Amino acid sequence: MRLLLALTICLGLTSPLMSEPASASETTLSNPGFETGDLSGWTTTGTAFNGAVTDDPGWGWGCCFNQEGTHHLWGFAGGGDAATETVTSEP
Repeated sequence: MRLLLALTICLGLTSPLMSEPASASETTLSNPGFETGDLSGWTTTGTAFNGAVTDDPGWGWGCCFNQEGTHHLWGFAGGGDAATETVTSEP
């Protein structure tokens, strides 16, 4: 009886640890990688990132961004080094 109780407790404690973690592709964001080519699906404050979603593959000083898709958010392109803004994903 004690063995059965011990096994039940062990299984109950370890089963949550055995579950699969959520993958990055399982997201509820509508435009997580900016693949629409704009900031849709994101809430912005300010204008620093206007025009900052780009499909440019490199920054011009040596290499590439290595983004996953075609588009990405490049803050410098939208407003330079001094630009500040908040970009938040929409729930």
